[in-house]
Formats: sequence, structure tokens, C-alpha cells
Amino acid sequence: MRHFLSCMILAGIVAWAGHANAQDEKHQWTGMEVLTIAQTEVSMFRGSVHHFWIPKAEVSMAFVYAGPKLKLGDWGWISPQVGLVANWKESTDFLNTSVWAFGSVGDFSLFLEGDFITALGMDPDVYTLAVADYNFSDFNVGVHSEGINDAFGFGPHVGYTKAVGELGYHGEIQYFFKPPIPEGAVMYGHAVRVVTGLSF
Repeated sequence: MRHFLSCMILAGIVAWAGHANAQDEKHQWTGMEVLTIAQTEVSMFRGSVHHFWIPKAEVSMAFVYAGPKLKLGDWGWISPQVGLVANWKESTDFLNTSVWAFGSVGDFSLFLEGDFITALGMDPDVYTLAVADYNFSDFNVGVHSEGINDAFGFGPHVGYTKAVGELGYHGEIQYFFKPPIPEGAVMYGHAVRVVTGLSF
């Protein structure tokens, strides 16, 4: 039943994306997005490399994070990190200061991320992410919100996680609706993001 529910949610995401694209120009299709992540943990430290790609918009960016992962009892953790963002805007490399936090109660979990992205001679950017999930078996179903300065997007997602020994895999399909805010925003509309992550 739970696997059926996940499939129905995934089908609904795809169907809504097609319907919105056909019905309203404000729901313009901004392109399939692909996020690939590789991460590892050693003792109390973590590190990860992320590649974000939007073929239609010719966007290709890389993110590197590293820092300590501090446990908060049995229910969560917090991780202050530093890193680098390659090709963030105007093909410029930026420094990144980031804080991640995770907590769970029963089958429910919440992940929060805040990034402060800076480069000499350019205005800083603030990136935020919030992900709430219901987790069951190897699956997760939830909602997310992502923002860059005063622009933002949100939507539902469904994912699958599997571990084999020290190697872990996570795949997720995320739907994003991006309102035309602020006025004059270019990347508004809707998108489907495919996330693939490996941990070791």
C-alpha cells in the first residue's frame, strides 16, 4: 500500500507538471533539473560534492561542502560548513558559508540548510532549503521549499533510499513551482528535479 502511494504521488507530480504547462503561461516549463551528490563522513566530519545541471538553461554549477557534524542527542544533528561554489553566476567562483540541521521524531524528519555565498566585488547571495518528510520502509514522501534571495520555489517529492554495506544510494523526484516573484523574475514557472545521491 505504501509503495502504491509513492507511485501515485510520483504520477501526480508528472501529470500536474504537464497540465500546468498546457494551461497557463505563468507555469512555463523551465526545464528538467538534475542534481547529483556524492558525500562521505569520517568520524565527526562530513564532506560532499554536488553538481547541479539545467540543460535547457545551460546552467552547470558545482558545490563543495566540508565541516563538522555535531550530534544533538538521539534526535538530530547540526553541521556548520565552508565550501566553494563553481560557476555560480557570471561564471564566477564563490566562497560559501553554510549551516545544515536535521531532526526527526518517529517517522517524520526535517532538514534545514542556509548558505551565504560571497565573492570579491559582487553582491552576496543567500540560499535556503527546507525539507519535511514522512519516512517509511525505504521510501520518503514530503514537501520542500528552496529560495535564492527573494526568489523561491516549493513543491512535493518522493524518494527511495537503499544501503549496501558502507555504500548508500538515494534517488528522488522533486516537483517545483516557482512563482514570478520578485517582479521581473526570469526563472519562474515549474520544473521537475531528479536527484541522485551516493554516500560512502
